[in-house]
Amino acid sequence: MTDSDTDYDVVIVGGGVAGCASAYHLASDHDVAIVERGQIAGEASGLAAGLVAPTLFYGDHPDVARYANEWFRAFDGTQNFSYHERPRIEFVQPDSKEIARGRAANLSDEGFPVSFLDPEEVEQEYPWFDASRFAGAVEYADTGWVDPYEYTVSLQKAAEDRGVDVFTNTPVSSFHVEDGIAEVELSKRSLSAEYVVMAAGWRTRDFLAEYVQLPIRPFRLQCAMLRLDEDLDDTFPLGRVAREELYFRGELNGDLLLGGGEYFEEHPEAISSGSGIDDEFRQHVASTVPTFLDGFERAEFVDGWSGIDAATPDTLPLLGSSASLPDEIVVATGFNGLGMVNSPVAAAAVRSHVTGEDTPFSLEQFDVDRFSDSTGDFDLRGTFEMEGAGR
Repeated sequence: MTDSDTDYDVVIVGGGVAGCASAYHLASDHDVAIVERGQIAGEASGLAAGLVAPTLFYGDHPDVARYANEWFRAFDGTQNFSYHERPRIEFVQPDSKEIARGRAANLSDEGFPVSFLDPEEVEQEYPWFDASRFAGAVEYADTGWVDPYEYTVSLQKAAEDRGVDVFTNTPVSSFHVEDGIAEVELSKRSLSAEYVVMAAGWRTRDFLAEYVQLPIRPFRLQCAMLRLDEDLDDTFPLGRVAREELYFRGELNGDLLLGGGEYFEEHPEAISSGSGIDDEFRQHVASTVPTFLDGFERAEFVDGWSGIDAATPDTLPLLGSSASLPDEIVVATGFNGLGMVNSPVAAAAVRSHVTGEDTPFSLEQFDVDRFSDSTGDFDLRGTFEMEGAGR
């Protein structure tokens, strides 16, 4: 499909989960290249917790939730990818009980397998937990998890099978648009394309600074791995303790993964990818886990890492173009630590912008220009609140 005066129809800057998913979605009928400064899934994507809960995160946008749920089930088994379906429980504080009950009822009315469990029901169904200090939990039966590195690399390989060229260890020095053609400058050559997709995480802000001020801020998110006295099996659920700012899932080897410890990083370029967790988060995990998990007082820390992602003021990504950008530039950034869940959503939005096709859900909530203040001067939203989004 490439015109004679371009190398590609689409060049995607960024080899994370959004970039690889977008390449896969476009490659069936477009000539596509991915350009990645390091390795595929080498930064935020490969360091994610891998929780997938579209109904939780997009309960207010049910068409988005249905699309993402169907995507992960359909992609399961592609390349080496496995989607591990597990229920998820969201512990509810006493003062949020009625809000949680109402949310569960509304989602159930929409056809999602969501219900409210009283504390006794939580402990009966999930005997690992002490739910006595909670009002109960909202149970989501349509959730799961992925190995984030495995998933992103499977998307890459599936895209390559469709003809996508992948350039790793290839930083982009600059790019510009002239006469309707985008030129992406690399160290030893340039690539021309009809469209450039900027899917470079928090670096997207700097790439596009000449054209637009994107309302995103880089923030750090952390994961810790615990080894327990007894291995967890595949009946252990995903979950979150909202006001303790911790989310969790089991690993295939029986360990327990916990995530949280999030804060803005004013100098993200100084943080090495995969660096360890800080002492504050380690102490928070050590003191909090025994308050809701039974028998884990002697859990052992075996690993810990952190990554840098981009936050937006409302926790929803920026997908599409902007009135301040040339039509040839497409934005896919601001995933707020939810890159796995958002990957099929971002890919569908990118394809829609390139092809003009409709998406099976509204893109209005992802509008790049939806904020009146684009300075990026905002607080890290409390994404762990029961009535809001979360990990």
